[in-house]
Amino acid sequence: MWPGRCGGRGVDAALVGQRVAANGQWGGNAEFAAVNATSLVSVPPDFDWKLASCFSTCAYSAWLLVHSAARVKADQWVVVHSAAGAVGSLVIQIAKSAGAQVIGLVGGEHKFEFVEQFGPDAVIDYLRDDWPDGVKALTGGRGADVIFDGNAGDRAPMNLDAIAPLGHIIYLGASAGQAPLVPPSMLIGKSCSMSGFVQYFHQAISGGAEMAATHKALADDSWRIPIEREFDLADIAEAHRAWEARELLGRAVIRVGGEL
Repeated sequence: MWPGRCGGRGVDAALVGQRVAANGQWGGNAEFAAVNATSLVSVPPDFDWKLASCFSTCAYSAWLLVHSAARVKADQWVVVHSAAGAVGSLVIQIAKSAGAQVIGLVGGEHKFEFVEQFGPDAVIDYLRDDWPDGVKALTGGRGADVIFDGNAGDRAPMNLDAIAPLGHIIYLGASAGQAPLVPPSMLIGKSCSMSGFVQYFHQAISGGAEMAATHKALADDSWRIPIEREFDLADIAEAHRAWEARELLGRAVIRVGGEL
C-alpha cells in the first residue's frame, strides 16, 4: 500500500512514502507491484489497512452506480443482484441513503441474515425461478425502476421480467458468464433500457464527488464495507476457490505482509 522505494521517471517524487491505493491494476497479489502513478488514490488517514485495501474500488463503484450510472431518485425501487457482496451491500446502503426502496437478491436463503444488516426493504433468493414475481409483488405489480446485475449469465433475461416500464438495467460484470443476446424488440414493450458500467469512465466525469461522499460516510460508519475473510498471500489459491464456490460474503482481503 505504500508506493515503495522509488518512483519512475517523470513521477512526482513527493508520492514516495505516501499512503495510497491503486485502481485498475493487475498483478496486485504480491508483496511488491509496479503500478501506473495515474491510478493512485490517496488513502484517508483514518482508514485502517483493511479498509484502505478495498475502498477505492467497491465504494467508488457503488456510489457511481447509484448516483452517476442510474441516478437513483427517492422512492424508486432498486434491485441489487449479489447483495451479499462488497459492492452489492454498499449499493444497498447508498441507495437507501438516497431515499430509494431496495430489494437485495442473493444466492440462497442462508445469506438473508447477512444482507438484512445493511437495511434493504426485502431480500429474495434469485436461485428461485420465480424471483421476478417476488419483485413485482413488492412493487405493486410494476417492477423495479433500476436493476444492478454483476452476474449476467443465462438467467439474465429474467431481469426483463422484473424491470418496470421506463426502467434501467445496468450490468457491472458477468461472473456467471455471458448473457444471451437480447434483441432490441425485447426492450420496446416496456421502453426500458440496458447499459454497462465500468468505474473508470464514470469517475472521469464525476469531479471527485464519489471520493468526498464515500470517505466521509465510511469514516463515520454511515456506510460500511463488510470485510469478512482474510487470506495469507500463500493461500491465494484457496481465496480464488472460495470465490468461485460462492462461499464468500462481503469483501475478502489478502495479507501480503506487514501491518494489516
